[in-house]
Amino acid sequence: MFDAEVKHENPALAYLTYDDEHHRFAFANLDVLRPAGEKTKKEGLIGVDHLAYTYSSIDDLLDSCEQLKSHGITPYWCVHHGGTVAMYYADPDNREDWLAQKRAGVRLSSFLARSTDEPVSPIREALG
Repeated sequence: MFDAEVKHENPALAYLTYDDEHHRFAFANLDVLRPAGEKTKKEGLIGVDHLAYTYSSIDDLLDSCEQLKSHGITPYWCVHHGGTVAMYYADPDNREDWLAQKRAGVRLSSFLARSTDEPVSPIREALG
């Protein structure tokens, strides 16, 4: 339907894209990620993992974050994936670390440096 190509796949995850972005779709095989999980336990994890939007700069991304925050919507996870930086929005939990750093004058280029010791997504962490 989207004429997407697979950019990465393994038995647990697949990432697909239809343009120059690293990925636009992510698919998870919960039978691999949680093989012992009962179907009733998996139901809350089934559905759309995320949608990706591209911004022309990190400044535009942070401006969008600020605009969403003015409506009470905050990211639950900010991360550098290697090829992209991202903010994940789901259950608002008042995490606004990156926006606070921008307001404090942190150089925007520092958001593009990837740290290998960043925490994993709380959602993926819950998968064990």
